[in-house]
Amino acid sequence: MPNARRPRSPMRRAALGSVAAPLAVMALAAVPSAARAQSSFSYSYVYQYADQPNQYQSNSICFASDATTGAVAANIASCNVLPNPASGLGSAVATTVSSYDPAAGTFKSGASLHATNYTLSQFVPQYDANGDRIYTGASRPDALGVYSAVLLSDYYSLNAAPGAMPATISFFLDINGTLQADAQPNGASSYAGNFVNFCTAALGICGGPTASTDAFYGGSYMSLTGDGQSGFLQQSFAPAGGTPASISFAGAVSATSVNGRLTLADIPIVAGSPFDFVFAFGTEASVYHPSAHRGNIPVGCDPATDPSCTLLDPVDVNGTVDADFTHTLTFSGYRVLDANGNDITSQVQLTFASGLTPNAPVTATPEPATIALLGAGLAALGGVARRRRRQG
Repeated sequence: MPNARRPRSPMRRAALGSVAAPLAVMALAAVPSAARAQSSFSYSYVYQYADQPNQYQSNSICFASDATTGAVAANIASCNVLPNPASGLGSAVATTVSSYDPAAGTFKSGASLHATNYTLSQFVPQYDANGDRIYTGASRPDALGVYSAVLLSDYYSLNAAPGAMPATISFFLDINGTLQADAQPNGASSYAGNFVNFCTAALGICGGPTASTDAFYGGSYMSLTGDGQSGFLQQSFAPAGGTPASISFAGAVSATSVNGRLTLADIPIVAGSPFDFVFAFGTEASVYHPSAHRGNIPVGCDPATDPSCTLLDPVDVNGTVDADFTHTLTFSGYRVLDANGNDITSQVQLTFASGLTPNAPVTATPEPATIALLGAGLAALGGVARRRRRQG
């Protein structure tokens, strides 16, 4: 896939403290608008940014994908990255794993990059005699990354026993993974992260033009940078006038790992009606030259024409950046409540079109979250979405 635009879904960018982290959801445009046609898609790729206008695009160095209506897997066993085009020095080896098994209810994702004296350098753009920017399409030398994700576009429905009146549903996901981002010299940076995104609404909404206003959506995100900064964030958004579904985590979270239960709670539902369920799970590992910043790589500046531009020396990056969530995320169960808050899970049956099979229904109340729900960010998400639409 030479000169392919780097897929923007299912992540958006935002700052978590000083850590750049994926924010909210299902870049809704990435989901087929006809969400009634359930599908699963797994993809992995190794990229370098390319000198292209308007949006940062990427040259896919290695790419693997698998799409079907059942189990999928798209793994890159070993991608030997060509030497940096600016220097011809160093080496890097990338590996990825992404897979989904509906029968087991499991999602796996891993992205790993190991560099040995791989030279990153500042990108300096070109201009013609009139001072107009020249876009060459060549690989930029200031960043290298690996990305892996699984996307499920599905729908579900509840069959209720006579007299049972479902009002809300909660989903329970068990997740286990680790992060590693070795420190880099002279201002270079490394990043490892993972994300879980979801969207649910009346059938046909997720992926459609009104998804951002008519769907319940959100996600959970974890990141680690080479300077030791880490972030863990959950955010959720609701249709206009609605109450966002709560996202909570009960388990162990450290600077380098997460192990516990993620709960997507209190999503409104009625028996018999089908509902969209779009879900993504992915990982990323990347390294950046000091002149670049994750999620906000500048278009570049020319010290010969711009006195404010500083030309920074090349930097050799070494070590490993790894987001290993191949230990799996498992769809562990669900809970259904009626309008009075009574647990009626045993009186309903949850069915997914894809064949996704949760374990035995979860009826016990989950443990209180050990990480507080960070609800701020709705305005930020709206701003990001508007900017994306203007750029698109």
